[in-house]
Formats: sequence, structure tokens, C-alpha cells
Amino acid sequence: MGAKGAAERVVYWAAYEVEGFMKCGTAEGPPCTIAPGCSGNGGQRCTFGEFVRYTWAPFEAETEHDRRDCRDLPSSSEKEPRTAIQHYNDILRWYDLTAEKPSDRIKPNLLTKNVDHARTLPGSSNWYELLQRSTGPIKLVKEEIFKWEETARVKFRKAAEEEWVASIKLITPGISDEEVQKNLKDNEVNIDEDTQKGLDKEKKHLFGKQLPIIQKAEDAIKGVLYLRGVDFEAYRLGKDGTLLMDLEKIMNNEEQFKRVKLETRTPDAKSTAGFGNSGRYVDLDKTIEKYISRGGTFSEDEMRKMFLDAHNQRLLPRPDPKTGEIKASQYSTHLETFLSAEKAAQVLNCADIKIDIMRKRSLEGHERR
Repeated sequence: MGAKGAAERVVYWAAYEVEGFMKCGTAEGPPCTIAPGCSGNGGQRCTFGEFVRYTWAPFEAETEHDRRDCRDLPSSSEKEPRTAIQHYNDILRWYDLTAEKPSDRIKPNLLTKNVDHARTLPGSSNWYELLQRSTGPIKLVKEEIFKWEETARVKFRKAAEEEWVASIKLITPGISDEEVQKNLKDNEVNIDEDTQKGLDKEKKHLFGKQLPIIQKAEDAIKGVLYLRGVDFEAYRLGKDGTLLMDLEKIMNNEEQFKRVKLETRTPDAKSTAGFGNSGRYVDLDKTIEKYISRGGTFSEDEMRKMFLDAHNQRLLPRPDPKTGEIKASQYSTHLETFLSAEKAAQVLNCADIKIDIMRKRSLEGHERR
């Protein structure tokens, strides 16, 4: 919900936009995978507002009657493509002019609660799968551009060298082939620059419409990863989900446990794509280092093993405080959401934010939802 829900919708929207450029659903393109049932005005593909409205799902006591008419959300245009942050803020700041009560017009999270995973990605079994697979269409376009670049770079490199040779021979008539080759080698940096300029110009001409959307998708998934990471860490550092509760039992040594304090770090602002840089992330290396510097007697390997055991203990299903029913732990579901975002970001090679967890055994004894 809130910031996380807004950022995730921008990822889905970017994938929907890209499929439009791929001419999905026509004889010229692949089948549509993202919101194929979304139909805009006059049967056209949906605008941003229509897409957000279509993919909305009721939350708790809400019904279809609560589906908001957010068709006034601004969409990108060819002249003014909107960035991930702009779409993100458009969603968060939207208010309902049609609401009968003025107080209902500006309620927070009007558009950012549940997403209808079946509408957004037919065939997906839950929200986790939706997020993990949502960047697939973006990957296809990136791969197409990458393949073009591999071939085109050879062509533009050859053209740059030929132009350089012609210039050398014009300036120095009668120059030997050996001297020409030496000059080319000495000026390799300049030739590389000329190659890149030609490549960039042609790339913009051929893929100018797709490139801003790819950037939007990459920025948005970085934002989702950052926000989901902050969410997991806030729970892990909080009184209900902290690793320290289980670590204390595992250490079984009060004097040694007093020397443990969870140290944190903040991610680099570049890796968050402008979605924030104030979130605290657990830094286990620093935590263990500080513990030892305070006179801790357990070794680094012993501490890592105990943190691993504490982590796995937190992942185990637990009884619901109200009903007593055994359910997946909140710690595990918070982690699962981060891992889903991480998988989506890895598809685009932009999973720049990491959290300190012991991945080999991180989900042992834990039934994934």
C-alpha cells in the first residue's frame, strides 16, 4: 500500500506501455500479457489512469462500488514522456473529485491498496508471481536493443575508422599504410567516441520511444526494491520482528548478548532511483565487528551461524495471536515481498540493493505462499 503500491503500479504500467510498442495482440506482435483486458476509450489501449483503475482490486470491506474513477491521471506523450517518479507522485497525490464527501476525496492510499493480479497478469497465481514476472516484457525489448547494438557497433566502428583514415590521408598525402595503422591505434579513444556518437544517434532514432519507458521501468523497480527492503528491515528491526529475540535464546549467554547491537547502513541514493535514501538496512558484518570490539568472545563464524539460526527461526510458521491458527510468520511474508521485487529487478539487471540474509538456508522450514 502507499508508496510501495504506487511504485509497483508504475512497473506494471511500463510493461503495459512496452507491449503496446511491440504491437501485442496483433498479427505483427506477440500476445498481450499485461492487462490484456484493459480497453480504453474507443477500444484503444488504456491510458495510465484507465490502467490503474482497471487493475485496482477491492481491499477488505471495499466493493466494486469503491473502484475510483482515476482516468484523469496524466499519461506520457511522445513530446513529454513521464518518468517513474512523476507517475509515482501522480498516484500518491491523486484525490477523488467525484466523492460525495469532501473528506473522502483526499483519503490516503485511494489507489494503492490491492492489485488484481489476475487482471494485471492473467495466469499469475498471486501478487508475488505478478511482481516477479512483471518485468518480462521490458526484458524482451532490452534484449532486442542489445542484439541490435552488437551488430550496429561493428558497422559504426568500421565507419568511424574509414572516416578517420580518409582524414589522415587528406592531411598527410602519401602516408604509408603502416603509419595509418599506427595513427589509428594512437587515436583509438577518439575513434571509440565517434563510434558511440553514431551508435547513440541511430539508437535514439530507432528506439527513441521505447528507451524512456525502459528507463521508467528500471527506475520504478529500483524504487520497489528499495521500498520493500525498507519495509522488511523496519519489521526486522522492530520489536515484533527483530532477530535479537531469537538470537538471545540461541546465544544463551546474557553477558555476551548485551554486547550485540544491530548496526545499520543506508543505501546509496543512486541505487534507489530517487525514491529515497533514508531507510535503514541491517549491516551484519558491522554488527559482528562491533560485537567483537566490545569484548565479545564468540568468533565471527560462530556469530554468523547464530544469526543464521535466528533468521531461520523467525521464518517458521507461528500461531495467530487472535485465532491460534498456524500461519506464515510476518517476518517470512515481509521477506517474500522483498525477494519477489529482487527477482523482478534481476530480470533487468538492476537489483542494486541487497539485504543481509543468509540466502542458502533463508527459506528452510518455510512454506512459500
